[in-house]
Amino acid sequence: MRFISQRTSISVPKVFCAFTCSGWTYIVMERIKGDIIGNSWVKRSEDSKTKLLSQLAEMICKMRGLRPSEDTRELIKQQSTFWPLRLTHGDLSSLNILVRGDYIVGIIDWETAGWYPSYWEYTSAHQVNPQNSFWVHEIDRFLQPMPEELAMERIRQQYFGDV
Repeated sequence: MRFISQRTSISVPKVFCAFTCSGWTYIVMERIKGDIIGNSWVKRSEDSKTKLLSQLAEMICKMRGLRPSEDTRELIKQQSTFWPLRLTHGDLSSLNILVRGDYIVGIIDWETAGWYPSYWEYTSAHQVNPQNSFWVHEIDRFLQPMPEELAMERIRQQYFGDV
């Protein structure tokens, strides 16, 4: 949203702040007063529909005219690479691996599991949590190191945040 607002006249909510609390990420932003375009669409005149769709087409044209920055170009280049899909836990932090003595007795919190590109387990394990900061130094000992993919993910987060 910041990228769009800094480079176009497209009206987007202003982001006041973003933070994580108790594992949930929040974005505090401006509320834009208005109605969803679909509300009463069928009741609109053709002239009204044409005006709205013309404005929307102009906004999309402005978006399509934007060019990526140098580091974003690198992200796009790397994203065009093919990575095979792998079943991924998606949150292999130290908080989600249960042990008893020297044995792992369970892996918990599977809500982010799914079929993701092969780098995803590695890059998502690098999400730093204050209770988990030591874990970052252990990841390369149980997952194949993927430094280029990690750099790509950090660029993605810089521009698009956690998804």
